[in-house]
Amino acid sequence: MKRTKNISTLAIVILLTVFFGGLLGTKLVSGPPEEYVPDKLLVKFQPGTDRSRIDLINERIGAVIESDFRMDPDLFLIRLPEDSDLGRAIDHYLGFTEVKYAEKNWIIHAVVIPNDTSFNILWGMHNTGQSGGKVDADIDAPEAWDTITGDPNLVIASIDTGVNYSHPDLSNNIWTNDDEIQNNGKDDDNNGFIDDYHGWNFAYNNNNPMDDHSHGSHTSGTMAAEGDNGQGVAGVVWSAKVMSVKFLNSYGSGTTDNAVKAVDYATENGARLSNNSWGGGGYSQALYDAIERANQAGSLFVAAAGNNYSNNDYSPFYPASYNNQNILSVAATDRYDNKANFSNYGATTVDVGAPGVDIYSTTLGASYGYMSGTSMASPHAAGVCSLIWAYNPNLTHLDVKDIVMNSVRPIPALSGLTVTGGVVNAQEAIAQTPPAQCPNPDNQAPVANAGGPYNGPMNKNITFNGSGSYDPDGSVKQYRWDFGDGSRASTNKSTITHAYSAEGTYQVTLTVLDDCYTQSSPGTTTARIKGGKK
Repeated sequence: MKRTKNISTLAIVILLTVFFGGLLGTKLVSGPPEEYVPDKLLVKFQPGTDRSRIDLINERIGAVIESDFRMDPDLFLIRLPEDSDLGRAIDHYLGFTEVKYAEKNWIIHAVVIPNDTSFNILWGMHNTGQSGGKVDADIDAPEAWDTITGDPNLVIASIDTGVNYSHPDLSNNIWTNDDEIQNNGKDDDNNGFIDDYHGWNFAYNNNNPMDDHSHGSHTSGTMAAEGDNGQGVAGVVWSAKVMSVKFLNSYGSGTTDNAVKAVDYATENGARLSNNSWGGGGYSQALYDAIERANQAGSLFVAAAGNNYSNNDYSPFYPASYNNQNILSVAATDRYDNKANFSNYGATTVDVGAPGVDIYSTTLGASYGYMSGTSMASPHAAGVCSLIWAYNPNLTHLDVKDIVMNSVRPIPALSGLTVTGGVVNAQEAIAQTPPAQCPNPDNQAPVANAGGPYNGPMNKNITFNGSGSYDPDGSVKQYRWDFGDGSRASTNKSTITHAYSAEGTYQVTLTVLDDCYTQSSPGTTTARIKGGKK
């Protein structure tokens, strides 16, 4: 008698290879060329210098004061005659004892690099050549963060081994079911699950989707670990609501029936996308239909292409190989812009590539670790999808998929091996995303309040608080800080920390954007920094 397999109970295995070892070293590379305004200087005069004397010094080279600085009355932005030699102009000013300094007016690019302590080893986000890798073989995350870092209201599901929702780098980005009263033993929202406050555990059929393996926490960290919080790592998207939907057990395996339940749970509870770093078994119509229900509900299904070294065009790997429109199938690349040797591929069935080798992310407890696999590539792509939706929440899920595929960075290693032949690129994806249209034609601009004044020692973090900011007819969406020392940062939270490397008084400027991305007038305050340990 021929034996048959019951597809609904086929084991589904997670897609990873774990690498143990110490932190990677960093190879220093030269920075971008220095840029400056060609006809302007910043000139600081000695305190008490008479204004008539300043005007005379300027007149000798045909310069004029373009602006002054409210918090530093001895500093001026000086406009020079056209085609002036900046070096000679600086020498002119430094030849007077009344001048404390004269310097070029540098063009400072707002490249947001979070202060997370291990960000320097996240080569997939920002590859500077760490451990001999290829510079810029990454997803250009910092360049995208200049524009958008996330949306704290965007619900994204991690369908996996669960999520370590108490991890310090994940806890603030965990979805909670606000319609459910925690631990009261009732199904308050009538969704069929009692006390599903953080999600659901289909592996053991209970309301605690805590990770007991580490895989789901690792993928969730790459996708959405809290950024710029001074510790650990940063996800592709810094703020979101990660819904923990556990169907893989502590050994990393599960069943198709629980996979179907997990996909349906994410769909029914409002996840706009899900990350699915798992696969195996044969074709399942039940799972196909669950993914199609997600499609009909407008939810994107990002899936790992598999680690079998094989061509999915000829040997399908499910769920990535189902032909549902809402599936984005992801291959893995390494730090050298090569296809990972273990990664599946397919010219017609695998859509894009993403970093998936030696990826450092959150695990169990308060720990971090390295893993490799298309499991690690998939959340990079899911994070880029989340950034797009954060920038324009009015897009459909298929719009988002199209943008991701049309904005890849082509690499020779994926040419002919994936649909797009490229690696997901956050910067280009945001550049191709149309801004959201404000539903309110009479939208009012938000109001910025930078708080303060602030005081503290140099080289110590100071917490800046913009919670006094508000929007008259909506909500504040983003806070953009200029700390007055050449450093800038954007965040979706009202508070942020910053340390100054030199003592002095700095003018701090905050602008805020509302949910229509209308920008406020600047709010200003001061930071007075005293000397301390260098």
